[in-house]
Amino acid sequence: MKPIEERENLSEEQFLNEIRGQVKPVVIRGLVKDWPVVKAAQVSDAECAAYISRFAGPEQYKIGVAPFEAKGLLHYNKELKGLNFEWEHADVGNFLQILLDEGDFDNPRGLALQALRVANSLLGFENANPRPSFAPAHANPHMWIGNALKIATHSDTAENLACVVAGERRFTIFPPDQISNLYIGPLHFTPAGTPVSMVHLTEPDFEKYPKFAQALEHAQYVDLFPGDALYLPFRWYHHVEASKKFNILLNYWWTDARPGIGSAFTALNHALYSIGNMPPEQRDAWREVFDHFVFHKHGDPWAHIPDHARGPLANVKDEDIAAIRENLIEQIRNG
Repeated sequence: MKPIEERENLSEEQFLNEIRGQVKPVVIRGLVKDWPVVKAAQVSDAECAAYISRFAGPEQYKIGVAPFEAKGLLHYNKELKGLNFEWEHADVGNFLQILLDEGDFDNPRGLALQALRVANSLLGFENANPRPSFAPAHANPHMWIGNALKIATHSDTAENLACVVAGERRFTIFPPDQISNLYIGPLHFTPAGTPVSMVHLTEPDFEKYPKFAQALEHAQYVDLFPGDALYLPFRWYHHVEASKKFNILLNYWWTDARPGIGSAFTALNHALYSIGNMPPEQRDAWREVFDHFVFHKHGDPWAHIPDHARGPLANVKDEDIAAIRENLIEQIRNG
């Protein structure tokens, strides 16, 4: 594995042109070092917890609780019939106190409050800890709170700017083209909403998952500390390991994909049960069709047809979206 590229004094223009524009991950040391919450974390875990609690309300949220034997890995159980942790509920303030109390134990449970929507759950927090200029206005901030956890390799359907608030985290990342070497688990049943790798990066079983060795040849890593940030392009895979007893990360997710056009994951599900179950020669033929019309492998597939005759799928207008969706639903109903 090689270290992820680090950039200092990165301007917004450089970020847009040299990083996002080239689809490259990058580490930005000290990007949010001036946040009050980061400064509180540098005083103590308790000070950081008290600072965040000021913005929290009484609402209850799901928290993952894993036994000590899980070694901080939130994943499937050995039989792949369930999870190796349970879901409980707590409000933010109580959870932070539980986390602090658990830190006094030699063998703490794995504790995680994941993807807490800052805008809804920590009112006023973002005003006090303003978003970096690299994260656009439509980026959604989420907070991740836990102890020494390992989050299995997965990818997001969005770009990601991850900022460490407290503790330490190691990110190990893989480009999207390594999907076939990562042994992705079930799509219908996941630990926390997104498909994850079946390989435990910190203890890989190369006999069971031999192609993972090839993925590691393309892997990059970084250790992040309070105030540091990592930018991950769309659908880059990442394994996250927190090493302290009190860890907080705040990330921004965003996508510039056109709103309202539906989920690509829904399209994947449909393709899996239709095209995925065809004979091999038919799948090969449909691959060519998709490459041509969907992925524009050979350029604009409609260039030879006058604009008025291309149909609504060639240039989807906002006013057409509802009708197109209804038409697709009707096609699925009719098989």
